[in-house]
This record gives sequence, structure tokens and C-alpha cells, in this order.
Amino acid sequence: MPSVLEPPLPVVNCEHKLWAQNDGFPPACADEPFYALHEGKNYCVLHYPDSTKATDFRRALQKKLDAHDYNFRGVWFPSELNLEKYVFGSNAYFNSVTFSGIADFSNATFEKDAEFFSAHFNSKAKFNTVTFKSNASFVGTTFIEDAEFRAAKFEADAYFNGASFAKNADFFSATFSDLVRFTKPVSIQQRSADSTSLNFQIARMEKPDHVFFHEIKLRPHWFVEVDPRKFNFIDVEWVGLLSGGYGIADEIEVTKRKHIRSPNRLLAIACQQLAVNAEENSRYEEASKFRYWAMDARRREKKGFFSIFRLHWFYWAVSGYGERSLRAFIFLIGIWLLFAFLYTQVGFLRWEPKISSAEDVMTAKTDETGTPLRPLNAALYSLGVITLQKPDPKPATFTSQTLIAIETFLGPLQVALLALAIRRQFMR
Repeated sequence: MPSVLEPPLPVVNCEHKLWAQNDGFPPACADEPFYALHEGKNYCVLHYPDSTKATDFRRALQKKLDAHDYNFRGVWFPSELNLEKYVFGSNAYFNSVTFSGIADFSNATFEKDAEFFSAHFNSKAKFNTVTFKSNASFVGTTFIEDAEFRAAKFEADAYFNGASFAKNADFFSATFSDLVRFTKPVSIQQRSADSTSLNFQIARMEKPDHVFFHEIKLRPHWFVEVDPRKFNFIDVEWVGLLSGGYGIADEIEVTKRKHIRSPNRLLAIACQQLAVNAEENSRYEEASKFRYWAMDARRREKKGFFSIFRLHWFYWAVSGYGERSLRAFIFLIGIWLLFAFLYTQVGFLRWEPKISSAEDVMTAKTDETGTPLRPLNAALYSLGVITLQKPDPKPATFTSQTLIAIETFLGPLQVALLALAIRRQFMR
């Protein structure tokens, strides 16, 4: 015990701030005697905020566990806490607690409600394979280091309203049976492009329409290998999506760091599913960007010179995957002007020799090359080909015939891509 003078009687054994709250809860340290002074206030061993109490604290902690007393409101844990495989048979209150060391609840079972309101985890929090059979609340909880919920089972409601994750929140293979809320002011810090933050990889949401994200920042790669099409995204900000910041290249790089097989393909699927969610909820601008990122992830899957011959590359180049109307228009103008120029270099007009006698028939030669079109005529001719008008004159050479065939294919195709891009722009 710290070396302090006993306070004069009468005395309140613990003056922790929760004592002053008349909220109907008995204090966690009702049976604990005075332990030490801190900043002029009396404290019991459970609430005394100093690591020197570690030995005495363990005895007090074991006393509560033996009595199946799980009221730890405001308790200051001085060192690592290991409650692996522990079964909490009644409501567990860890409200406003401070965990100084690693808090390990792996494989534990919470038979009743588990409350971690405003808890503060200064080190790693481990809830791997934990079973929450009743409501689990992490409202206002602060996680300074990694928060691990891998393969955790939330069999009732799970609340993370106002939770703050300074590093990674890992819900890999977790199961959520009912309501899940991540709502304002959830804080997920964005320190660098390789910050994972939230991970829902192969998590199972049994009621996906009961999953809520409200007024927080999110990134698409957090939803790889989970189906978010029915999730509720309310006033969220997708980092780098509609404003400056990270782009699809960053999302791909972070996905690769997760050691996921086929990261580009899986990220593309996640973006496509997020696009479906956005479009079904009339967030057309988001849907457009997600579709673009989905296609771009697939395009970037193959690198090297020969990648430019893939369909994804051409679709991106000529219209931004049908999402960039200006790009599609510029490319259409380019087709028009390019072929107009080419029509000034190949033959169209032919001259026929005048035949006035039988001898002229034997000696006359027909023009086999024709005459190129003048610039203005070439521009009008190219426009006619694009709009499938079959303008005159007829091509005189194989080269001119080939050019018309190519433009007859490319021009209307580009017009269709432009129409698609304009339609999606009006939807937005």
C-alpha cells in the first residue's frame, strides 16, 4: 500500500467521480476500505489511479470475481488483465474503466449484457472468439491500440456509437446476429494509406439491413469479403471517393497488405456491391464513383505493355467506364477529326474517260485511285459515317473502304458510350 497518512474520521472511503452520480447503480467499491490519497481525494484500491497498487489490486479483483460481482464501473486496472475463457453469468459493467495494460477477454462468454461505456483501453484489447449472448455496448469507448474481435459472436445488439479507434479494429470472421451500430462520433483515425482501421473480412451479418454506419469516415477496402449491399450508410464520408485524398491505387495497396488472394478482384467486388447500395438509396454520385473504382481495380490487375489491348483498358480510355461524359465527348470529337483528316489522304472521287469510238474502248483507262476529299467535305463525310448516313461519294480504294468500315464501327460505339455517360450524369 502507498505510504500515506490515514485521513481523519469521518471519511468517505472512495471519492471517485462515480460516487457522486445518483444513477441507481451501487458503487463498484462499496465494500472496499480507504486505500490512498490522490490529488487530495480519497480512493479505494479499485479506483486508485496508479500502477503501484498492482499486488493489492489483484487481491481485490479476485474477491469480486469469486463473489460473481461484475460491477467494475470506474475501476482503474493497473496492469494486464487476463480473463480468457471466463464466463460472466450476470450483467458485466466496465463503464468508464481504464485498462492500463493488455485486456484479454478471448474465448470469454457474456451471458447477460456487457457494458463498456466510455471505457479506455490504453493497450491492446482482445475480444477474439468472445460470445456476447446479450447486448454488447462499446458506446464512447476509446481504443488506443488494436481492438481485436476476430471470430467474436454478437448474438444480440452491438453498439459502437462514439467509439474511437486509434489503430485497427479487427472484426475478421465475426458474427453479428442482430443490430450493429457504428455511429457519430465514431473516430477512426486516418494516419497513412496503409492504415487498416476497420476490418470486416468474411464477417457474417445475419441481418444486414440492421447494420448502421452513421456520420463516420469509411474506406471501401474495409468491406472486402463481406456483402454490404443492404447495410445502412447514413451521411458517411468515403475517404478519397468524392473529395481529395486516397484513391483506388491506395485501396489496392492496402488490400494487398492484408495478404488477400486476388486483392484487385475482391476489392472490385466490394466496390461494385457498395455501388449497388448507393444506387438503391439514390446516392447516384457515390454509385458512379464506386462503379469507376470497381472497374479500375480490375484494369490495374494486369500491368505491362500488353495490358492496353484488354477491354478494361479501352473502356477506361474512351469513356471512363461509361462514367465520364466529357472524356467520352472528347474521344468522339477525336474520332471525327481523325477520320476527316484521313479522308483527305485517300481516294473517293473517280473520273471516267470519254469514249467516242471503238478504239477509245480499247485504250481508255479508268481512274483506280480516286481523288481525296477536301477538308470541309471530309469533315461532313466523317460526320455522316458516324451517324450511319452512308454519304456520297463512294470510296474508290480498298484503303478508303477500310477506313469507312472502321469509323462505322467506332463512331456509333463512341456515341453510345457518350449517351450512357450523359444518362448516368443526369442520374447523379
